[in-house]
Amino acid sequence: MAKTPAIVECPDCKGTGTTQMKVIETTPKGTTEKTFPMPCGACKSTGQTTKAKIRANERLKAAVDAMWCHCEGETDAEYFADGARKDIQKHHWRCRACGKVKQIG
Repeated sequence: MAKTPAIVECPDCKGTGTTQMKVIETTPKGTTEKTFPMPCGACKSTGQTTKAKIRANERLKAAVDAMWCHCEGETDAEYFADGARKDIQKHHWRCRACGKVKQIG
């Protein structure tokens, strides 16, 4: 008989079912930062999950983080139109220094 996985508090929302999305907008007038509440995607807003799902989510986060540019300061970027690359179908910009994604859409 299969064991029922132990339910634990979701580490992303700390059991609340809600997370915060930070939006940073930079314009010639300056940078503004706003935070918006949103449903937690890691636990589907339940506040609970399993250790196996936590591990899978950590692997996914690491893979997503690895595709983004982490270069310091301003770097030149190259534009790719919709469908120009197989890995990201949406138009996006990639850092010319490291080749990783700077912005999508």
